[in-house]
Amino acid sequence: MKELTLERRIAGSALTRFLQELFGNSAQFPVANILFELLLEGPHRYLTAPDAYAISLAALVQAHYLSRSRAGPMRTLWGNLIGPALYTAIEFSIEGSVFFASPNHIAYWIYAAAIGALRVSRIARPGTHAYLVQVIENIARASILLTMYFIFEMAGRPDLTLANLFNDRSHRFIALATLLLGLSVGLADVTVNTAKRLESSAGPGEVPISATVAEHVPDAARLGTLRLVAAKGKQLPIEVFPVLQ
Repeated sequence: MKELTLERRIAGSALTRFLQELFGNSAQFPVANILFELLLEGPHRYLTAPDAYAISLAALVQAHYLSRSRAGPMRTLWGNLIGPALYTAIEFSIEGSVFFASPNHIAYWIYAAAIGALRVSRIARPGTHAYLVQVIENIARASILLTMYFIFEMAGRPDLTLANLFNDRSHRFIALATLLLGLSVGLADVTVNTAKRLESSAGPGEVPISATVAEHVPDAARLGTLRLVAAKGKQLPIEVFPVLQ
């Protein structure tokens, strides 16, 4: 019961979990796709067509499922494919096979499958492997913007191909900057996740700190007895000191 309470305290309410899933995963590609098609087709033409509403609905349905499901790894993968599957079903019924002629539609499926597979890998193999995969996942998410930018560029410039795409220094800059930003966000997420696991070990009224942090605490601070915490996702236990009031 205590573990469940701590998990709820960290994960938040059902609405919080839904919003985290929506903006942290399910809506990321759809938002990029909406901006792409809005700029490519113009506001009036795009907003009077069903495309934006179809992909928005797909993102909402996927986020609802993933934020409520606590099932195994494979259902996480299938859940990550709900968005592109629903969007494809709606648009295919309207446009037919021409839907698959747009590279951004194919990219939606590729990113959904790739990110879903990475999420499954993190769940299946916790520890150092999970941290590495999390960094890779954040790089992949950052590359969504990069991919959509290149598709947009190629749509407006028939002479531009993948072969000569990086001849332009501005394209090389955007590619490197985007991937490095994804790397930095991934490393930051690993740190935050460790902090969350440390927080989950706290008892009533406790403020736990790691042994590394404790080395830099002033002598005036009162620390409790060292204990080892077997935190989820960690191969080795964390050395924790409670701060005494």
